[in-house]
This record gives sequence, C-alpha cells and structure tokens, in this order.
Amino acid sequence: MKLCLVNPESKELIQFLNPPNPQDYQDGDMVGSHQCYWDTAEAVPFFIVDDDNHRFVYDVVEGVFNLHSDTRHTSWDSETQSWVTDRPSLLDYIRGDRNMLLTNTDWTQITDAPLSSEKKQEFVTYRQALRDMPSTYENVEAPGDVVWPTPPSL
Repeated sequence: MKLCLVNPESKELIQFLNPPNPQDYQDGDMVGSHQCYWDTAEAVPFFIVDDDNHRFVYDVVEGVFNLHSDTRHTSWDSETQSWVTDRPSLLDYIRGDRNMLLTNTDWTQITDAPLSSEKKQEFVTYRQALRDMPSTYENVEAPGDVVWPTPPSL
C-alpha cells in the first residue's frame, strides 16, 4: 500500500509515500499541510498536473486507482461522491473539433476542386453529418462517447 499526500483544497496529488510506520496514518489525516489517503481509500478524487499543464484526475474506488479519462469537462461533486459533466463546456469542445473538421474539408466544395461530382457529394453528406453533431450529442457525458462520421476517402 502507498500513502498519497494530497493538497486538501485543490486535491492535487503531491506525492506517493511508503511510510516507515504505516499504522501512524489514517485516511484524511494531515501530514504537514497535506491530507493523506491510502491507496485503498474509496472515492477520493485527486489530480496530477504534468509539465505541459495537462490535468490528470484519478479517483480510488474499492482500492483501485482509476484515471478519470477526460477532466476538462467534469468536476467532482463531494456531496454525491461522483463526477458531474459540465455539458456546455463539453459541447463547446465537440463543436471546436467539428469546426476544425469542417474547415479542413472546405476546399472540397469549391467549384474547381479536383474531385468528381460523386466525391463532392460524399463530402456534402459528410459535412452535413458534422453539422448535425451538436444536436445528436446534446446528452453526451464524455468526448470519447462521440462517434464521428467517417470522412470520404480521397
């Protein structure tokens, strides 16, 4: 078992320890200015910020560390002990990816694009599927739940 030192306010994971006297530490105890949790604690969310300022959130459920896949659009509700999706933020993120895909295929719709009329029509259909995505996924919980349309081959 490892002891996790966590910032009690931000829940940032500061460090893992193998203390010499494990019996001296209980979940939630303060060690200096940090709270400690054993890796067997339940539903304790904490995060690590890497060198590129990406935030990786973990929680511990039934003694297992789980990487919470995408935390940009979720927050931990300590009252319900569960992750809550920030749906407007998530939909903005999906729209951003969708807009990039539309921009990358704009060239397929100009009159002198080097495509057959059938291929242009495939791109029209693909681009319409992209435009329809926000309404299709208004109840999505995570970016990984989105099934993106397959672009036509070139």
